[in-house]
Amino acid sequence: MAHVNRDRSEQGNTLVVVAISLVALIAFVFLVLDGGNLYAQRRRMQNAADAGTLAGTRALAMGESDSAIYAEVEEYTVTRNGATSFTAQYQNANGVSIGAVGAGSIPSGAVAVLVNATNGYSSTGGVALGIDSYNVSASAATIYGSVRTTGNLWPIAVKWNDFQYDQIYQLWGDVTGPGGFGWLDWTGPPVGTPELANNILYPSNSGEWDVDDLVPSGPGVRAASSVDSALNYWEAKPEDQRHVTIIVYDYTQGGGANLRYHIIAFAEFIPTGHNFGGSDKWIRGKFVKWVSNTKTIDPGDGCPYGLCGLKFTR
Repeated sequence: MAHVNRDRSEQGNTLVVVAISLVALIAFVFLVLDGGNLYAQRRRMQNAADAGTLAGTRALAMGESDSAIYAEVEEYTVTRNGATSFTAQYQNANGVSIGAVGAGSIPSGAVAVLVNATNGYSSTGGVALGIDSYNVSASAATIYGSVRTTGNLWPIAVKWNDFQYDQIYQLWGDVTGPGGFGWLDWTGPPVGTPELANNILYPSNSGEWDVDDLVPSGPGVRAASSVDSALNYWEAKPEDQRHVTIIVYDYTQGGGANLRYHIIAFAEFIPTGHNFGGSDKWIRGKFVKWVSNTKTIDPGDGCPYGLCGLKFTR
């Protein structure tokens, strides 16, 4: 009889151990599921923060208002990427937060936006351990600055003259002072009219150029039907605001067929008209602010020539 009682006792203990083990195993499985969900939510919030800072900094670079910047951050963190809440801060060139986005004004020296995106979700297995829900957060920051390297360039170089954005100007050909422009030849002289017309029509022909490069000129190329047609393509629909990226130069080197333009920056230009008849030859258009995809920028310089790029700093 004693032997039978001992077996029953051992069987009872085994059942208790098995039951406890099953509970622990089930909890572990649910926690593993929670862990996978946690990772997915963390990735989702990182995407939200990345998109929010890019959108906010782009709006900042374009000169938008504080309320418009806040709306952009909200659109890309909450509406498009599912964050339940977010905070955003303006930062200066040193990465120091200097004010909240949405507070009513943009602090002086703001060149970056830091975004923190948060999402809460219910726990699957943590309930067994008294965990009902999780909050997942991620942050990202982006700074803007002048473009240092870019391609898809129109074949003209312009001497800067503190141009105001969205005002119409006439750029004069072969003028070495401010407001003058010169034709460019990406592959070096000699340059022919068909080549120039083709480069006007297809900016991708330029390849990539960097600030401080010396670009070959295309002297002697003037009015021709092919050049006229290529320019007309960009001017044909003002409502489309067809814009091109152009080189800004500060000095030239050499002369004649060996003339080179020293690149100081890049700018965005919308051509609206031209005249190559008679002695006065000009291209009319306006400079605009623009944010470009680029490999390198001068972060935090405020984009004095209007063409900006973005860079993650966090």
